[in-house]
Amino acid sequence: MKVTFHGLKEVLRSKLQLRDSFALQYEDNDFHDFCNLTSVTDLPKDKATLKILFSPSDTFSDSSLDNAVLPVSHSPSTSTQMSSCVSEIKLSRSNPWPAAFSIPTFSYDVELRLKHGNGAYSTDGTLLTMSREMQTEILGKLAEAVFAYKAYPDKEDIKSVALV
Repeated sequence: MKVTFHGLKEVLRSKLQLRDSFALQYEDNDFHDFCNLTSVTDLPKDKATLKILFSPSDTFSDSSLDNAVLPVSHSPSTSTQMSSCVSEIKLSRSNPWPAAFSIPTFSYDVELRLKHGNGAYSTDGTLLTMSREMQTEILGKLAEAVFAYKAYPDKEDIKSVALV
């Protein structure tokens, strides 16, 4: 049995228990960006990274279903092979939001500047002046740490990070 685009969507709908309509995108190896999937022949030969996009009108959404990596075969396939293919899905962001958010460790340079800034504030109340590069690194590391839990954190999540 040859794998079709609609067959792939139905297997994903069944195995991932998706109730609402969705579109599929795949990561194009040449452009390193996601493209709309309309045919399974567009998929890379070895492995494909798929992105499931729920339509905006749908109420169901699970950020843990953002990316899936599936081995792809362009040769005729049986439903058993298709099932084993879907069983290899790797889901990201499967950890629940932590009760106490842990601030990540920054580069040695940033950690040293923060330590000196804390020391100056403790002794004479001098506030730390941060460079644009330092701010970018701190915010980037925080964003990575937050993204490990949620792609779209709500106000309470952001507030819990800011309070740390």
